[in-house]
Amino acid sequence: MRFFGGAVLAPVAFIVLAEASPLSAEAFACVVVGGEITLDAAPDVTVHPPGEDPFGLRWLETQHIKATIPAKPGAGTLIRVRAAISFNATAASLWYDLARTVETSGGMVKLHRGARLADARAAGEDVVGALVMNDGSGVPGEPAETAAPVRVPCSALRLGVDYEDFEASISGDGTWWQTRGVPARIRLLARPDPKAAALVIAAHAGSRVPLVFARLEVRGTWMRIARAGAYAVVTGWAPIADLDQTPQAPGSDGGGPRQGPGLWGHGRRAKPPLYEGPARIAVGTTIYAEHGRGPWARVESGEELFTIRYDEGDTWAEVIEIPGVLGPEIRAYVRVSRVSRVSAIQHAR
Repeated sequence: MRFFGGAVLAPVAFIVLAEASPLSAEAFACVVVGGEITLDAAPDVTVHPPGEDPFGLRWLETQHIKATIPAKPGAGTLIRVRAAISFNATAASLWYDLARTVETSGGMVKLHRGARLADARAAGEDVVGALVMNDGSGVPGEPAETAAPVRVPCSALRLGVDYEDFEASISGDGTWWQTRGVPARIRLLARPDPKAAALVIAAHAGSRVPLVFARLEVRGTWMRIARAGAYAVVTGWAPIADLDQTPQAPGSDGGGPRQGPGLWGHGRRAKPPLYEGPARIAVGTTIYAEHGRGPWARVESGEELFTIRYDEGDTWAEVIEIPGVLGPEIRAYVRVSRVSRVSAIQHAR
């Protein structure tokens, strides 16, 4: 099950809300459905019993949920929940999942399945909101980094989706550039023209680290830059004078924020891996920091047992335990073809 930073659960008898209810006054335009999800939110979710005082919920596990996104910014979202009981409620804020790949914002934003949208409002057949680039702020319901405004089709959204690990691919010119000031914030344009369509990438108010971008090209006093987020890549034009060059790429010491899932292209796992357990890795195998990038070690013993995990069809396995090597941020990948899985019986010998 997936944990949401907002709120919500959906059989048959729904509470009929009185006309005086805050739900009935709003115009709703986009309905998003979901299955088994968990919301650990707080009094974000409010039940409105007819004729009685409303009350908030702090924990919710759903079998089915339906959320109707309002057209009015800041209005409560109507949700219909089914689990052991069924009921209607309002949610102050929900994050919605992209169920398919979408390119938007004049080509500046590419969203992959698993990307998330916050602060959403309906706009015709679309939804406009803030792309959650990083959800690791440590403050419930507040992303660590967003890109906004982002417009996506209502039909592309779900509440809770299965998704695979995601790795962004950005082909820059080899230089890295970072924002100035804190909290970090930058306005990107679809073209090198101050009047072009724009969006803003911004860090959480408590952040004290810059946003780091790969440079793609230069045109006069402008440069086109790109940054990977959780299941998304954002590109755009900015004045060269708005950024400083940095020698450190994202993911290296001092190269930008590293907390939170998906920041540099790694996603959240929605289901158990095909295999997670002991394995031997062929002598001479190169260990990489990323898939095929950043070689940093070589396997020297064919007798030592490693712990690995990978999914069906993967060509790369993540090495999650290395004999004699410990560390909170070790990143290690090897080709699946170089791995021999060890059964529980063999491991016990």
